[in-house]
Amino acid sequence: PLVDLKDPHAKKDRAAAWKNADPNGNGMLCLAEVDSWIQTALVAKHRQLKGKQLYKLYRPAYILAFDAAKSLAEGGNDDYVTKKEFRLMIAYLNLYADLLDAFAAIDGGGPGVDANDDRRISRDEWMKGHHSVSTYDWTKLHKITDA
Repeated sequence: PLVDLKDPHAKKDRAAAWKNADPNGNGMLCLAEVDSWIQTALVAKHRQLKGKQLYKLYRPAYILAFDAAKSLAEGGNDDYVTKKEFRLMIAYLNLYADLLDAFAAIDGGGPGVDANDDRRISRDEWMKGHHSVSTYDWTKLHKITDA
């Protein structure tokens, strides 16, 4: 909902999120500010232990989202996410978290992260697990076959 351009509530919620993410009010977010904002939001929503676990699990997605968004706006600074880039960074956060979630569902042969995960997907893992991610809302995944 935060990325919807036509929803007035999304714009208001995004403005509030931006204010929380940019505590010094300089109009730019560094990775440390984004990290802090995400971790604070997760802890507030899921409490201390679960929030920190989710933060740690999905942090690679946060870094990718930050890096993808930080140089999108014309005249933006390539080391920071600007207010113009913030909505897209949130969209990237959702996308990369979904991708990481799908990857984790295949890596190691089951959902989540455990001792069987090695951050790589073997052919056997792919063949056994690709059906588990076919329900994700990505057009190309619906067409995957065992071939």
